[in-house]
Amino acid sequence: MQKIDTWKEQISFYRFFNNPKVKEETLIDCVIEHCVESCEGLEEVLLVEDTTELNLTSHQHRIGEREGLGILNNQYESVGFFCHPTLAVNPQDLSLLGALDIDLFTRDPDAEKISERKKKFEDKESYRWAERAIQAKERLKGNQRVIAVQDREGDIYESFCALMKNGVDFVIR
Repeated sequence: MQKIDTWKEQISFYRFFNNPKVKEETLIDCVIEHCVESCEGLEEVLLVEDTTELNLTSHQHRIGEREGLGILNNQYESVGFFCHPTLAVNPQDLSLLGALDIDLFTRDPDAEKISERKKKFEDKESYRWAERAIQAKERLKGNQRVIAVQDREGDIYESFCALMKNGVDFVIR
């Protein structure tokens, strides 16, 4: 990431991201590709995961369309999106190697309300904890030991089973 020092540079930054040819998927793919290269040759890689919400409710009047936004809570009062990155960390020196996955998602306020308990694990929002770590391991295509580091939201029995089945070690705090 480059530091922006001047107003001219800031305007260039805004113009770049407002260009309809610039797609978030392409930017994410470039970040992931760079990270995979940074992980080459390592024996172990830590995959640090967490979900954060980006609440844009106070900026609604500045956002023309709600394209790409969803609800953030059950009261339908807050709009924005969620980001669940999977960061690669070198366990030897704890240096950040980059992002091996970035999942941007929303909750659809009009979606049919089905009890989470009745859904298959793969259809639940919480599946991301296993899915993202497994996908990150597959991207590395190496013989690295991969250790997923997740907070208590990743404390899901089905997730443990999926991670073990796919050769991903894990630490849940």
